[in-house]
Amino acid sequence: MRINLFDSIRGLYHFELDNLSTDVHFHPAIEIIRAKKGDFTIEAAGGIFSNIRFIIINTIVSHRVVQIRGEVEILMLESNPDTFFQILQSFQLQLQNGVYTESVLSDKQQIFDFLFQYYSNNTVKPSLDPRIETCFHYFNEVGANYDDMIGVLKARLFLSESRLSHYFKAKTGLSLKKYLVWSRLKKAFQAVVDQKITLQEAALQSGFYDQAHLCRTFRQMLGVNPSHVYNSRTLQD
Repeated sequence: MRINLFDSIRGLYHFELDNLSTDVHFHPAIEIIRAKKGDFTIEAAGGIFSNIRFIIINTIVSHRVVQIRGEVEILMLESNPDTFFQILQSFQLQLQNGVYTESVLSDKQQIFDFLFQYYSNNTVKPSLDPRIETCFHYFNEVGANYDDMIGVLKARLFLSESRLSHYFKAKTGLSLKKYLVWSRLKKAFQAVVDQKITLQEAALQSGFYDQAHLCRTFRQMLGVNPSHVYNSRTLQD
């Protein structure tokens, strides 16, 4: 795997690879895969898409990479739905059950490059809802333990823990606890990429119990062993 960009502040991640299969997983990032050579097979949204060259997978859609035959590049975005779907509409693309696929090359696949440039050059909030934005800001800037986080957010947003938890999940598809873990995961691998530290050091620095805890979480949310990222960290441009 080659890491071209890992930017947890913008929520923008760009990878290239030529061999990958994953467990079933889901995460709060939009994922776009484009074949550079060959094709790939993916299971997503209850179906199997074989010999395809392009796929867009919406947030919180369970999926797994079955096989890659050739070379692909992956773009992952953390974006509010309004901005993302406006861009989709401008390319006349529509997701079905959270997925869009193509088996042959077409001009619509230029959305991959457009999205990369757009999110590189613009600050796109992950949510337009001010209460959800407050939660995201706290995750990114503070990253405290769950109990402390709930106490602070309840006071800031004037919501009970139950109301806050239900509201957050309804808006994002993930529980507050799961999103806190996602935030820690991003911080851990941003540190791996930027600081060239070990997985154990990144785990402790980001709020995980140990390296094993980090590895289990990574596999649950991204479907692969973190060594795929760790072993390629020096290849970032």
